[in-house]
Amino acid sequence: MINILTVKNMNNSCFKDLNVAFKENDFHLITGSNKCGKTTFIKLLAGIIESENTIFYKQRDISSLKSIEFSTLFGYFLYNGSFHFIFSNLDQEILHRLDYLDLSPSERKMKYKNLTQIFGLSEYLTNSISDLTIFQKIKASIMLELLHSPKILLLDQVFLELSEAQSKELISILRRIGGITVVATAQDLNLALEFDSLSIFNNGTLCVKNSPLDVLKEDSKLNKVGLSLPFMVDLSLKLKYYDLVDDVVLDIDRMVNELWK
Repeated sequence: MINILTVKNMNNSCFKDLNVAFKENDFHLITGSNKCGKTTFIKLLAGIIESENTIFYKQRDISSLKSIEFSTLFGYFLYNGSFHFIFSNLDQEILHRLDYLDLSPSERKMKYKNLTQIFGLSEYLTNSISDLTIFQKIKASIMLELLHSPKILLLDQVFLELSEAQSKELISILRRIGGITVVATAQDLNLALEFDSLSIFNNGTLCVKNSPLDVLKEDSKLNKVGLSLPFMVDLSLKLKYYDLVDDVVLDIDRMVNELWK
């Protein structure tokens, strides 16, 4: 799997010589303690904050791309407790965005139908946006960012006010769409195993980057940056230490079977 996005020598008030790469179609989670640089990093990738660095899209240097060209590659949504819809309902929002895309009428109709169905919003298109739940508004905001078919989707703090079930549903929706690389941030490790890879930031540095399970096994590093293991991972590692299970078990029913066999 090739690297779709590579950042080299990122330098600003938060980072010093940061180097990191993301694989194509990978779902990547960035986490760390408060003020470790998660949001700043996403904004730098999105071109919202300037920095001294080189960014490659595959093998192409896109560091100096104009914002309009840059935005064709990226979709970006930051959840900070508020939303930025222009119209009173989703139908108008979607049609307004589609007007800016070079699509035939049939292509517009297909995109409209497919995305609203996948995100489970078909029944709410003419409802007042103010009547939608936070989860529906978050899904709608991300759906709008996908209308122009970006290659990379940047999501900052979108799981903050969602339940674990809602968060997993959102990740599942994005996987069903396919063909996109997702880079998301979260405050903790509870969703880590839903992603393909995981990075831990601390004080503007990249502490560790690996598969989620491999990172979670390095609990000493996690403790140093103030992160706690998800309950099932923590329990499994303790049981494995005493040879009560063979490996990390994430499903409670399977764990019971392991303990009773």
